[in-house]
Amino acid sequence: MSHETSLQQFESLYPLPGIALWKKNIDSVLVDVNQEYARIYGFNSPQDAIGKTDYDIPCGIAELAHYFRENDRKILSALKPAKFLCILKTANGEWKVFLVVKSIYYLNNKAEGTAAYSVELPNLFLKLGKNPVTAKNSTSAIAQVSYTIRPNIIQLTNKESECLFFLMRGKSAKETAIILNISPRTVEKHIESIKYKFNCRTKLELIAYAIENNYLNIIPESLLQQQVLISLE
Repeated sequence: MSHETSLQQFESLYPLPGIALWKKNIDSVLVDVNQEYARIYGFNSPQDAIGKTDYDIPCGIAELAHYFRENDRKILSALKPAKFLCILKTANGEWKVFLVVKSIYYLNNKAEGTAAYSVELPNLFLKLGKNPVTAKNSTSAIAQVSYTIRPNIIQLTNKESECLFFLMRGKSAKETAIILNISPRTVEKHIESIKYKFNCRTKLELIAYAIENNYLNIIPESLLQQQVLISLE
């Protein structure tokens, strides 16, 4: 890719740190990145990242390489963008939270690969471009308007806060158990405890209560020691 079309030329459009840009070909090999991507992901320079895959990322993020590549394939297959909330262990062992948006890029009307950007949270107030889904008509993943990182929610333990976080995003007990490395039965016990504390009889009622009381946008601080990738679609 020539210097004239390099993503680094867009650095001046983003005066705040934390916004990374990158492009991959159809084989999920990096073909262009900006300086912020190199810094966050642990490369010495943008040029060092070219030709690398997610497995070659020199920090803890490489542990999720399989999921990143799987998402690239799904985006190329579905021919539409996707959004993700990611909690990642970046360069120098720092834990960071990102909103990631991926889409297809084309050359001569042919899909050449995926282009993406990530915005570090909670540095910016973000609008995701879609209205929240109410618990009355859906139990699927719910869109957020903004995010804040906080210690465990009042009345709840760390694990209860984490289970509530994933419940509101449409995760089953089995899926949550895999992410948190606990058993599905333990997840269900935590959910039952939360229902009791919030005086809710069902999961649907619990989700509605949590939305009404602004728990939807809270990222439990205890999750910042666990790499997580959540689809926001």
